[in-house]
Amino acid sequence: GIGTAPDADAGWGKIWRAACWAQLGNSTRFYDQLSYAISRNFAANLFSLYNPFNTAENTLFQMDANGGFPAAVLNALIQAPDTQYLSETLTITLLPALPTSWSQGALRGVRVRRGLEVDMAWKAGSLTAVTLKAPRLQGGKQIKVIVKGKNLNKELLVGRGNVIKVL
Repeated sequence: GIGTAPDADAGWGKIWRAACWAQLGNSTRFYDQLSYAISRNFAANLFSLYNPFNTAENTLFQMDANGGFPAAVLNALIQAPDTQYLSETLTITLLPALPTSWSQGALRGVRVRRGLEVDMAWKAGSLTAVTLKAPRLQGGKQIKVIVKGKNLNKELLVGRGNVIKVL
């Protein structure tokens, strides 16, 4: 659904759809759903509100959208799906659904699978710096970094305490 049914105007549904579009790499639809949720379901204090009966006195705080919002945003900026076995190469995809209106920015200390931390910065929609840190990683692990559908580097072997400048 697109959130137009009488019982489908909850913020969590819009945020969930935004996260799904981010996972599919569709930055336009991701940003549309995220913006729609903010304009329709978030108060000035950024609490997510839900009004199932369309009356001012029945507006409810809804935690689901507040919890899902940062997850949806991170899903548009970085993805690292789980693997079946720890011995398999971990693929990290950077900026898979970056909206054009977020042409520059940075993330620091984002934790992904296997205890890795990622720092990255972008300008004009392109990555300018990427660093992988492995403060808690046990043993060496193969990592593959993808940007805009292309492998950024050869597979990297990351071990505990390593800091690797990828870009």
